[in-house]
Amino acid sequence: NLLWNSHIQMITAKANKMLGLLKRTCPLLTETKIRRSLYLSLVKSKLCYGTEIWSPSNVSLKVKIERIQRRATRWILRSRI
Repeated sequence: NLLWNSHIQMITAKANKMLGLLKRTCPLLTETKIRRSLYLSLVKSKLCYGTEIWSPSNVSLKVKIERIQRRATRWILRSRI
């Protein structure tokens, strides 16, 4: 399969699981710097690995990745938006 759909589904699932784990295990963590550092090392590293090769040209695939990044931003900033 030369399409990247299955690969992107796999990495978004992994990133979602890791973000969910962070939300459950660190609910009282209030420092934005630490939350950001955890996100960059544990979630974004999964999303960005190999993007030079598979960089999604399909809009729906970009939306899946951006949705995770928006959720993570809300978690980092402790925003309810």
